[in-house]
Amino acid sequence: MIRLALALSLLAAAPALAAPGFGGYRFGMSPEEVKGVKACKGYTPVAVTGGLECKGFAFLGQKLTISFVFLAGKLAKIQLWVYEGTSEAAAAKQLKRLFDHLKKSAGPLESPALADPGALSEAQLLAELRKLKASGADPAKLQFKPRKNPADHFTFGSAIVSSKGHYVFLYFQPPR
Repeated sequence: MIRLALALSLLAAAPALAAPGFGGYRFGMSPEEVKGVKACKGYTPVAVTGGLECKGFAFLGQKLTISFVFLAGKLAKIQLWVYEGTSEAAAAKQLKRLFDHLKKSAGPLESPALADPGALSEAQLLAELRKLKASGADPAKLQFKPRKNPADHFTFGSAIVSSKGHYVFLYFQPPR
């Protein structure tokens, strides 16, 4: 009986395994729980998605917008706005920073849109975006991801060129 009580008390005291997510945000959180995460201050509603965003999240040494999408009241997607603007050079610089970070943390990257079996580079992705844009695509969009995602989440990026500007995003979702 004493052993059972001791075992139960140890289980109760053991830290719970953290649910997958990113930066203190965990999939399945409610909007109120997301607002309680101190990694960012000033959460605001996003009318288009019914989610939230915060414009002061620190990532790779800079402050950027982080957005949250909810399904049935539970956090289902985290989006980092790595770059948003009109400068192709600035977008390329931020894409390189993101590529370097992902390669270092997750290994080689790939793009479902490109058939090259070699490791994807940001230069290949930018060249393909330029081709898409020159062909009249608006927006021209390519996604990329680690060849091997961790078991606890799915990570992917998007590079977009449109008549409105250049965008680089990083997403986190529950595993597929």
